[in-house]
Amino acid sequence: MASQSPYRADIDGLRALAVLAVLGFHAFPELLPGGFLGVDVFFAISGYVVTAAIWPALSQRTLDLGAFYARRARRLLPALLPVLIAVWGMAWCFATPDDARRIGQTVAAGAAFFTNFVLLRGGGYFDRESVAQPLLHLWSLGVEAQFYLCQRHPSFPQARYFKFPHPVAMMCPRRATGRGRLSASL
Repeated sequence: MASQSPYRADIDGLRALAVLAVLGFHAFPELLPGGFLGVDVFFAISGYVVTAAIWPALSQRTLDLGAFYARRARRLLPALLPVLIAVWGMAWCFATPDDARRIGQTVAAGAAFFTNFVLLRGGGYFDRESVAQPLLHLWSLGVEAQFYLCQRHPSFPQARYFKFPHPVAMMCPRRATGRGRLSASL
């Protein structure tokens, strides 16, 4: 079971700034053209917070992946589902048929946490066309969900080499032999 980390006002402040940057970008893209980088900042903060929260269970090999994903769903879905429904409804009412179909695909991908794969077919993250992607920011939720899914509990050999949440170690794959010694060289 993941432990409860102490509340950090500084992290909440950074999260708030990141969200405000994204909202500012969507509301006034010409005034805040780089505001969508708030998603990247939020993604990095989220990785730190989640890793710090699950590290004790990982190092003791007691992480319950089902309980972990249930907690993530209880935290994310109450905000995600209304956003997906609102974007889909707005697209259905106001977008061209081609744009509505594209946005519908992104909504479905967002609900399944693989928006990053759907967005790969489109323009680049920094392209001008990215302004027209109302769910562009969901790439980070997809990457995060896929990372934790691919790095299931038995696949965390790095935990035995580090006594603290080491982000590089968390991302290092096991060698083909499956012994996980690649992390030890870091």
